[in-house]
Amino acid sequence: INPDTVKAYVNRGSVRGDLGDEVGAIDDYSEAIQNDPSFAQAYANRCLSRSNIEDYQGAIADCTQAIGLKPNSVRAYQNRGHARRQLGDSLGALEDFNIAINLDPDDPDPYFNRGLARLELGDRIGAIDDYTEAINRKPDHALAYYERGLARAETDDHLGAIADFRTSGKLCLDAGRQGCYEDAQYHITQIHQQEIPTSSEPSPSFDPLE
Repeated sequence: INPDTVKAYVNRGSVRGDLGDEVGAIDDYSEAIQNDPSFAQAYANRCLSRSNIEDYQGAIADCTQAIGLKPNSVRAYQNRGHARRQLGDSLGALEDFNIAINLDPDDPDPYFNRGLARLELGDRIGAIDDYTEAINRKPDHALAYYERGLARAETDDHLGAIADFRTSGKLCLDAGRQGCYEDAQYHITQIHQQEIPTSSEPSPSFDPLE
């Protein structure tokens, strides 16, 4: 095993993934794994790339392998939780996000994703709490404000929802993301018209999570 070769494949895979070439990234991670089947990062990265092409079963298998090799891998639990959510296993996702939070309480992403899972399980208050925790750790988290706005609207906290949508819209506008700004404005208009949105899914205009 040449460690430099393995790392080179993983690094190139990461670059390919960043450029949107998930299939190429998967090929590189697979080469890394073939050279060193015990390299946990290659499995964790391939898990994310597989999720990005909606191969959620493959993603779960890879993340589970990564966790077996490196039980304290926050990324692996986070990515497996995301894949489980996409397959409708909100409870399994919740368990993975709980572990990720215990391993790294300062990371905003597991809180945000646990909020999504909690909302799917009917726990609106818990979801709002998690979005708040994500915002506390990343104050410019536009999507966390957006999702908290949706959850607050569902609990009839219209003023809180409007405040969140306004903040989300401003952050989107500051980042040059016109689409998500317009989405936030749309929900503000809906609340003013007493047509409260019920969807808890992020708008397609929002960038996918990494």
